Amino acid sequence: MMHGGYNDNFYLQLVRNIRRFKLNETPPVRYTEKKIDIFKESDNQWKDVKAVYMDVAGDAISRNFSNASGTQVYKDSSNRNDITEIKVAHDKKFLYFRITTVLPVTAHNGKDVTWMNILISTNKTGRNFAGYQYVLNRKPSKNKTTSVEQSLGGYNWKSSE
Repeated sequence: MMHGGYNDNFYLQLVRNIRRFKLNETPPVRYTEKKIDIFKESDNQWKDVKAVYMDVAGDAISRNFSNASGTQVYKDSSNRNDITEIKVAHDKKFLYFRITTVLPVTAHNGKDVTWMNILISTNKTGRNFAGYQYVLNRKPSKNKTTSVEQSLGGYNWKSSE
């Protein structure tokens, strides 16, 4: 429970659960391959990307509230970057992600493993964390390159480099 409002959380849960109840599972959509030039800053190369995931703005708020009995305080400040849209493209060799946030992305502090992570599910059974086999950017390097890690089962990761 959250003190001070729920924003659209109840509505989003309702939509998700109605879809789960009424709709059959559909096979994953296969999108056309598209190479993205990551060194070229252009909205045009992303305009026809079909894999787009939207999120409600304003739901990335930190938490610092007492529990219902007043015996403990729950703190969570991991919601620093309010993501509103994620676009995903791929070619034969690479996956590309374009993430749009409400405000400019906060700087990484050099040790935070929850800053701007992308969890990827390959829909394969086996070792995973909450259904995800890979996490990107859990340990970005100082030279501004990202990390790729594979789950060893649960929240245990090994570098895939």
